[in-house]
Amino acid sequence: MLAFLCVACQRHWERPINQTLSVAVYPYLQRMDDAERIIGEIWDRHNTGWELDFKDWDCYTDGPRTDIDVFCIDCLFEQYYMNEGMISTVSDTDIMDRDDFYDCFNLSDECIGIPFLLCQDFLIYPSGDRQIADAVNARELLDCAEAGNVWTLTAGNMNGIYLRARADIYGYEGMFHTTDIDQSVLENLKPYLVLGGEKALAAHSEETARAFVSGNGRAYVGFPEVLSLLQEYPEPLSIINFSITGSRRSNYYYADKICINKSVTNKEKRKAAILLANLLCGREFLERYISNEGKCLFYIPARPSVSRTLGQWQSVYNSIDSLASANDALILYGDAAFREYNDRILSKMAEALDDASRQNIVCRH
Repeated sequence: MLAFLCVACQRHWERPINQTLSVAVYPYLQRMDDAERIIGEIWDRHNTGWELDFKDWDCYTDGPRTDIDVFCIDCLFEQYYMNEGMISTVSDTDIMDRDDFYDCFNLSDECIGIPFLLCQDFLIYPSGDRQIADAVNARELLDCAEAGNVWTLTAGNMNGIYLRARADIYGYEGMFHTTDIDQSVLENLKPYLVLGGEKALAAHSEETARAFVSGNGRAYVGFPEVLSLLQEYPEPLSIINFSITGSRRSNYYYADKICINKSVTNKEKRKAAILLANLLCGREFLERYISNEGKCLFYIPARPSVSRTLGQWQSVYNSIDSLASANDALILYGDAAFREYNDRILSKMAEALDDASRQNIVCRH
């Protein structure tokens, strides 16, 4: 019945031809031109008469806008944008293949957007290096790899690293009980900050990937998409979750959703917007975009079915699917005050990172 309703809503449109629907996908995605081309091809098959207008918008740095109909946000900022009146909830009956999302999204009857992607700071290492594989946290990594011998994502993910460290100390529910910057968290972060040495000052790039592939460094801490830059590594690579500061492995995820703007009040335009959000989060788009014609981009889809399809030719997705399906998988959400909190985190973390990386703080034993 639901399938019939979805097909029906795609066939019947009561609005003028050549209306535009503005969309801002994620500005940090690799091969954005391909992403826009693929969703454009899928969209055109539905013959809605609404033309897509791709916009530039960044949930991390830009403010709320009313002129973007469909957009991507990090879940850390969803309550902020809800509070600012930019997001309209979506009924679960409007979401296609609703049962094909990882359980950690915990969808309700009214959803703040449709799940799109997951992400985590994984430990990436040569499959045969058991010493690295057995390391549970940054201090244990430091003990076996030495400072400066592990590439880390710190400079490109300072807010996430801080929140994960805070969750390690206070638990998942304790992450946002204060908007003060916690000095004990920064202190506990020292092993992680030292771990990458001066390498931690640079976000991942083709240059850092080439250095690791050439044998410079023993492990890589970063998002799984960095694997797209490491495909020439001479040995098989494995990924595993680990803790920033805790005594056991944590399984926290950053997540992205596709949302509908509250400014979309026209009934037919909202119908088109919901369809577009569904297609962006749908199996066809995710499989085609992530597989990248055989040159995998290694993003984590919100749909386990897509991970399992990708796992048929990229074995790392079998590990990813197992971790994302686990009962301890939790998504990092921010509260309504997170935007201000985030700016303060970035400032303090930049100071701590600079201190640890440039002055070589001694933090071992």
